[in-house]
Amino acid sequence: MNAFLPAVLALVISALPVVADTFRGINWLYVNPITATEYEVVLKPGASPRGVWCAASDYSGRRLGRYNKTDLIVKTPAGPSVTHPGRNGVVFTIDPSQLDVALTKSHSVTINKAGASLSVGHAKMFCPFFPGPFFYD
Repeated sequence: MNAFLPAVLALVISALPVVADTFRGINWLYVNPITATEYEVVLKPGASPRGVWCAASDYSGRRLGRYNKTDLIVKTPAGPSVTHPGRNGVVFTIDPSQLDVALTKSHSVTINKAGASLSVGHAKMFCPFFPGPFFYD
């Protein structure tokens, strides 16, 4: 039985997709870098748009060093993930020149429209006060 356990663990671990430099946000949503200015928030079942914006702002601040006045822009709306096959995700950018659509500034919280943007400071307001897996709304 004891010799069987390491083999099972090795099999399970090897079956999990691994993305180099994966970041787990304060609300436990995973964020995967794509380029230096582009990254994807991988959706979990039940994650709200507010939670996605929170994870994007957390990544921008803690990994990219971009705070408050930096604009987060939805480059690719919610749909099939580009970094985690079989899941859905939202691709964000902090570089407006990477967009194929017009940039739209608004206070609505959407992840379904390319070009939607919020500042990091605004999106950070959607983060939970206490970090953890039960606060990712």
